[in-house]
Amino acid sequence: MNASKFVVSGLLLAVVSPAGLDAQEPTYPHGTGPTVLIDTSHHNLFSPFMVHAPRLEEEGYRVRELKQPFDREALVDVQITLIKAPLHSRNAIHSYPPTEAELAAAWRRPTPSAFSEAEITILREWVGEGGALLLVLDHFPMPGAAQELAAAFGIEISNGLAVDGALLAEQVVAQAIEQGAGNVVFERTEGGVADDPITNGRAPGQRVDAFGFFSGSAFRLPPEGRSLLTFGSSFVSLLPEVMWQFSETTSREEIGGWSGGGVIRVGQGRVAIYGELGIFATGAGFHERNPELQNPQLFMNTLHWLSGLLD
Repeated sequence: MNASKFVVSGLLLAVVSPAGLDAQEPTYPHGTGPTVLIDTSHHNLFSPFMVHAPRLEEEGYRVRELKQPFDREALVDVQITLIKAPLHSRNAIHSYPPTEAELAAAWRRPTPSAFSEAEITILREWVGEGGALLLVLDHFPMPGAAQELAAAFGIEISNGLAVDGALLAEQVVAQAIEQGAGNVVFERTEGGVADDPITNGRAPGQRVDAFGFFSGSAFRLPPEGRSLLTFGSSFVSLLPEVMWQFSETTSREEIGGWSGGGVIRVGQGRVAIYGELGIFATGAGFHERNPELQNPQLFMNTLHWLSGLLD
């Protein structure tokens, strides 16, 4: 991936913050909703606290920031924990945009867990006792940083880049990636968007029929999980040694039927997981470019499910 492409990606992610969602009635009266803890302590990619806090507060949620590792004290009186694109320090990026050399040095295997065993145990127990976790990933190496955490909930993550294998068969792999083979539109009419209380929303205007996925990853839910976004049979996960360095010999994994977004109940609690930062997409610019997509609505519907408003 060259530096200019990273700038484009960065601008996209700056636009696709929760702020600016189309006006609608707040979910809760101001300051009366569940408390959302936003993790910014695990080298989270594109995750400044203030990107997300204003929109959540507009919906009545109370928002906190986590600046240190997870512990029991940090989760006291927290109903929802939001973890976005975590990274281990081994794979962290410290300048934006990074140079190609910096990317090549950071975004390569191995991709250790961003979370310690103690943190994973605490989060697993907290969810089981009634907490709600929203885990949002992106492409390699972010999935690798979250594999151990996801496994604690029975979720298997592919640490790669999800692409349509049919497009790879038509042209050179690197060229296909440059031309957007990793961009996917999940559509209800084709079975990509599930018929589910979350995708249907609490009112007709909250229904999600199409969702944009911009170079993300795939995962496999346990039998009790519900996939909201499901990859077609031709999809594969490319597993490069260094991100954005692809060739015909790059390893791949079949992911047809795997999920790009899903939920699972764990004990008394709930977990929602997405393989792509596009779940945060919103803003006038996003709507103008993608009028057919309902990414912002799926984000709000997911929060409603995590809050217990949707079942």
